[in-house]
Amino acid sequence: DRQLVAAHISAMEEHMAGLTIRYQTALEERFKTEKNYQALETRISEKKRLVEEKRHDLMQKEKKLDLLETRTEEQLRNARDLSEQQLSCSNEKGAYVSQNRDISRKISDAKAKLCILKKDDMVLESHFEENEHRVKHLSNCLRYNIEQRRHYQYELHSLEESLDTAKKSEKA
Repeated sequence: DRQLVAAHISAMEEHMAGLTIRYQTALEERFKTEKNYQALETRISEKKRLVEEKRHDLMQKEKKLDLLETRTEEQLRNARDLSEQQLSCSNEKGAYVSQNRDISRKISDAKAKLCILKKDDMVLESHFEENEHRVKHLSNCLRYNIEQRRHYQYELHSLEESLDTAKKSEKA
């Protein structure tokens, strides 16, 4: 009977050692998952900040573009008025035409830059959405690891009680 109890205790100890290793592995996985989750939260916060900065920059550039367009329209009207009034002054007319071309080119450049910024904003929003999905996935992984840890803690506790009972039986 003692050999049988000793063999049973030895098997229980081996099983407990295996559970301890699985419990430790689960704890390590949880730590890694939490660390990844925190890193993702940090990256998401940074992406949000960058998106907000880009939006703010984009709004500022849109305001500047509107102001530039208004000024350009005023300058074009002024240039037309001056051109009509001073047809005899071809040099001045040439200067206004050149200036208008430069302004038109600047408007085209500003519109192209605005278009690029809008595309960048869409890409950043896409990355933000992807990161939100990753965070949800890691949250689910974390919940699963916590449930696994609780299960193994309960199983370990039960086995420790069984081992204590077996040792008491062996002594008796």
